[in-house]
Order: sequence, then C-alpha cells, then structure tokens
Amino acid sequence: AVDDWRDLGIGLEPVHSAVSRGALLFPPQSSYLIANKKTLAWISEGLPWMTEDDRELVARYLPWTRLVHPRKVEWRGVRHDLAALLLENRRDFVLKKAIGMMGLQVVLGPYATDQEWEGAVTAALADRDSIVQE
Repeated sequence: AVDDWRDLGIGLEPVHSAVSRGALLFPPQSSYLIANKKTLAWISEGLPWMTEDDRELVARYLPWTRLVHPRKVEWRGVRHDLAALLLENRRDFVLKKAIGMMGLQVVLGPYATDQEWEGAVTAALADRDSIVQE
C-alpha cells in the first residue's frame, strides 16, 4: 500500500511521473498470492500435487503454518482442535493477519498476556483472515 511505502521511505516519484504520462500498472493476479500469507499455510499444510520431496523441502524451511478457523489440525504428530491448541500453547505460536506488513497485525504468543492472546485467537477464529505459525 502507498502508506506502507511512505512509512518505509520508498519514493513514489517514479510512480507519480509514470501516471502523469498516462501509464497504467496492472500487476499480475499471481502477485496477490505472494502478498498473502495464506499461501504459506497452504504450502505448509501440503497440497495434493506436492511430491514427497516437495513436502520435505517445505518441512525443512517453512515454519509450521496453518489457516486460522475452527477446525482440527495436526501438530507434532497429534490431531488437535485448533482453538484449544492455540489457547493452551500460547508460547509456541505467532498469529498474523493474512495481509500485513512490517510486523503490524502480528501477535507474538510468548510476549502476549493470556488475555491479549485469547482476544487475538478469538478474533482470528471469527474473521478467518489470519494464519498461525509455530
């Protein structure tokens, strides 16, 4: 977003200059996938077309990541209700909005109070637009 660019000190002059000359920018739809952290959850959980080598690569380099909504998940080899898992293991997890930047809209379980964490988990479960990472 433009405000994020300004906050980061990224100059917008080239964009303004191009627009003043009538240029239009049409980023590919695939750019949305890169910007959305839900993609990390899909990859972490595994997609049907992934090979065993793909899954091993993901397990090695991507933290355990899941979409946050009421459901069962597997964590450390055991099936859990996601809400209960998050509430009972706050220190192991980080909640993030699917679209966010610069660490905003992130709740670090180890540094949140029980009340802050419970509120963040409840909101994330309701809005279905967050991920959780180990």
